Amino acid sequence: MAAGRVDPMTLSTVWHSFQSICKEMRHVIDRTSQNYLIAQLHDVSVGIWDGTGRTVAIPIGLSVQYLGGKLSVEYVLNKFKGNLNPGDVILVNDPYHGYCCHLPDWGFYRPVFYRDELLFFTLCRAHQMDTGGSYPGGYFPNAYDIHAEGLAIPGIKVMEGDK
Repeated sequence: MAAGRVDPMTLSTVWHSFQSICKEMRHVIDRTSQNYLIAQLHDVSVGIWDGTGRTVAIPIGLSVQYLGGKLSVEYVLNKFKGNLNPGDVILVNDPYHGYCCHLPDWGFYRPVFYRDELLFFTLCRAHQMDTGGSYPGGYFPNAYDIHAEGLAIPGIKVMEGDK
């Protein structure tokens, strides 16, 4: 990027617009979720990263869920290099491949394109009630390995081209 002078009013407008988009994303999830942990306890975080993984906007949320967002977006970029298209949605919950906190924190990544150029990623990471582990509810403090906590998803496309 070429260094240039940015008008403070433009910077403020763009910055607050990105923050508003994130707040609206979170509001829609709160209003439509049927998961008690998400809808009532607000165990959800959203954010926007640029096409290289740099953080653009993160409003209120659970900081532990999105502080590793840069690493998560870089993982998705590397895993799906050359295979990201408009309308794709990628699901990752494996802490060893995608940098979520633990298996019940599912992250949904959506690349945002403009004129065939990847500009941004949106990420919604939320706590699922049960991930299929050996103990119902997703919390198993006596787990002997990560598989006892539930299903580990190292990154799959759950939607391709909006389908």
